Amino acid sequence: IQLDAPTTPKIYSEAAVANGYTQHLLVHSGPVTGLTLSAIAMSSSLVPTIFPGLVSLGIGDNNNSIVVFPGSYGHDPLTGIARADLMMPTGFAPLLHFQAVILDLGNFVLPLPVTNVWTVTY
Repeated sequence: IQLDAPTTPKIYSEAAVANGYTQHLLVHSGPVTGLTLSAIAMSSSLVPTIFPGLVSLGIGDNNNSIVVFPGSYGHDPLTGIARADLMMPTGFAPLLHFQAVILDLGNFVLPLPVTNVWTVTY
């Protein structure tokens, strides 16, 4: 079996996670190689959040409904993958959207590349 790396940054997780269970988010940096970090955001809104010249997200309702996870996640330089495990508390939102921003530390360019939007039900 041959697996090919995605040509654009991607974020994936389980499509459904029961409350109180661990959610596993995987972020692939796409064509970016080397020292790479990701910041992961979540929102209940699919209304975009745009910071002109910096980043354009497909979630967040113009920064009114967005949470960015504290810290950043380092990508494995061989696989291009970063992983975040989340324990979702009981009674959390029934539906959340996730997206990651990619920071290539070896070739900083603006606007920052972003992943697809990934939706998870709880």
